[in-house]
Amino acid sequence: MTSARWARRRARKAVHHGLTRFEARLRSVCPGIGFTARITATVSTDPPCPGPAHEIAGAVRAALRAAADEV
Repeated sequence: MTSARWARRRARKAVHHGLTRFEARLRSVCPGIGFTARITATVSTDPPCPGPAHEIAGAVRAALRAAADEV
């Protein structure tokens, strides 16, 4: 039981590390103009599915970049 709790904590920290201060390049309506955003996500729950932390963080980064691009 205790080792499972620490495993979840390690997984959460690894995902959080992958989501700290990554950059996204955003387009503009005007040609030739773009923006760069630095995004930091906060992990508040355990990862939703088991898997490597870098894959989970990559999926979250892709979703956040797409959402930022729509804004």
